[in-house]
Amino acid sequence: MILSRGKLTASLAGAAILGGGIVAAGLLLVQGDTEPAATVSPTPSVSPLPTPTSVPSPASGGDTEPPTDTEQIREAGRTHALASVGCDAVTGFTITSVEDGFARTGVECNNEPTGFAQILKQAGDGWTVVFQGNGTPDQATIELYGIPGY
Repeated sequence: MILSRGKLTASLAGAAILGGGIVAAGLLLVQGDTEPAATVSPTPSVSPLPTPTSVPSPASGGDTEPPTDTEQIREAGRTHALASVGCDAVTGFTITSVEDGFARTGVECNNEPTGFAQILKQAGDGWTVVFQGNGTPDQATIELYGIPGY
């Protein structure tokens, strides 16, 4: 697009609007002014950053191993516990059982001697907390998720 006004002609290819004026060819053009309002340095060309790649370790032969169930249970349980009111730091985490697509854990927060339990259910490629608290889940939760052992 070409902008022409009196003796001023400018190509607007690659131009940008800035504060009511148009930046083109390193000048800020403002309607009604006969002198440039200010000079603007052209935007430097920046090369995109390279895409991060994982470097295979020699022991793995280039294949990345998916996280184990234990790692996934620990991560899901700790993350859920930290999102709980009053749990600023998970200071103890024990997986007490993993059976039939369910895991039971014990969690300690903030170095307190009392903690709470969690029940996690395997969901797709990961695990999700379906119960957290002291005692046992209510009957509706047990039935909803099919939690065994109750």
